[in-house]
Amino acid sequence: MKITIYTFLIFISTSVFGRQTEKHWVYYQDTVTATSCRDSMEVWGITETYYSEWLNASSVSINNSQRELLLSHDQLKIRKQGNLIPNDFAEDSDEKLSYALEQIGANHFIDNNLTGKGVKIGIIDGGFLGAPDNHNLSHFFSNKQIAAYKDFITPKLKAYGGNSNLDDQHGTEVWEMLGGHSIKKKIRYGMATGATYYLARTDHGAGEKRIEEEYFVQALEWMHEKGVRLVNTSLGYTNGYDKESENYTPNQMDGSSGIAKATQYAIEHKGMVIVGAAGNEGNLPWKVINTPADAKDVIAVGASKNKLLDKMSYSSIGPLYLNYLKPELTCYSSTGTSFAAPIITGLIACMMEYNKTLTNKQIREILLQSCDLYPYGNNYVGYGNPNGEKIIKWLKNDQAIRSDVKTIQIKPARISINRLLGKPPKKLVKYKFKPKGKSLVIYHKYDGWKVLEKKITIHENGRLQIRKPEKATQTTIVDGNNVYELFWNEPNGNF
Repeated sequence: MKITIYTFLIFISTSVFGRQTEKHWVYYQDTVTATSCRDSMEVWGITETYYSEWLNASSVSINNSQRELLLSHDQLKIRKQGNLIPNDFAEDSDEKLSYALEQIGANHFIDNNLTGKGVKIGIIDGGFLGAPDNHNLSHFFSNKQIAAYKDFITPKLKAYGGNSNLDDQHGTEVWEMLGGHSIKKKIRYGMATGATYYLARTDHGAGEKRIEEEYFVQALEWMHEKGVRLVNTSLGYTNGYDKESENYTPNQMDGSSGIAKATQYAIEHKGMVIVGAAGNEGNLPWKVINTPADAKDVIAVGASKNKLLDKMSYSSIGPLYLNYLKPELTCYSSTGTSFAAPIITGLIACMMEYNKTLTNKQIREILLQSCDLYPYGNNYVGYGNPNGEKIIKWLKNDQAIRSDVKTIQIKPARISINRLLGKPPKKLVKYKFKPKGKSLVIYHKYDGWKVLEKKITIHENGRLQIRKPEKATQTTIVDGNNVYELFWNEPNGNF
């Protein structure tokens, strides 16, 4: 027993790094373990301020690195001291994560006590009506985490004012998805609970006027002056202007608008990270993303289903005429991409807290490489949903994330019937695999990422038969956590 404990202690003493400490209880499995660990506490580099015989636990102050090493010891349990108060989410809390946070593996960040602390986040939106009275946001006010609030539309309006009939609470709802949590329901909605916020109201729900785009640019420049590096915007502009002559057309969603150019400039020349909602026009005639989400390096976020890597029907797709992929990624939201984007912004805030030296390009690269489909994205769901576990491993080990997508070169074979996909075509591919889910999502693509056709189907005892569309060059099959990328090796779709 003592040999195991002392070996562990030496390992800790040579591995400790990090500065910020928090009070924890270290619970021992038995008295022998307690004696061994307490006798060698100085070797750990940890100071015990009190030992409770009742609890068989030591009260200590430890940093994140020391905490991780302690957690790796199966004879110890570590619990943060204090009740569940604003900005304190102990790992033994019974607080649940929202579906979106579960989907992206937010628990891996929470387990590392990452809350976006020290990160300045800007929210450019349509209004923050009722935010001070919103229980899900109360910790931001009680902890004084709002650094600045600016109303570019009606500067004389009382802060956090507006009209609920005009959707002036939209920014409040977005903010909840960035860092809100419900003490009453014991649900956590956003990851950036410890960040500092800069709030800008630039959009009026009563109508759509081009001057709101000017306000957007002003807000972006104002935030940069305040030292904000990370900005979330769930605003998007298409064809809903009060003056019909001012409407955009779908083919103008190419990064050429004034707000798209300003956003791209902020990224390229000011080092900012900007996350934008892709838009909710996917099942409307407009179909494609909005501006400024169309800017090349904006991280445009679409909305996906919870258990299936398929876009929500309303989620806007990327235009086929672009020479870059949009949207970049997706996450779950049942009510709009406005509430998918802040989930990703909160995730990025935690990345920035963990490593403050990350550039915006590195953040983007890590985020996208962690996604389900990387590097074989498409203009429906981008590279898919990000993976918190992969991101944490990369941050800790400083190693490139490897794709989990299985690539297969396929030469279709002739068969006479296809019970899975409907009509019996003349030529199909048959593939055997170990299924993970009941339903499969199939994306047939050309030019690498442009979706020709999407199908949701089922497998038959691990057997799948797929017909190759005429112009398809690649096909992505998503089966739960398994992703297969098929490369059709016949040129021009001919067999």
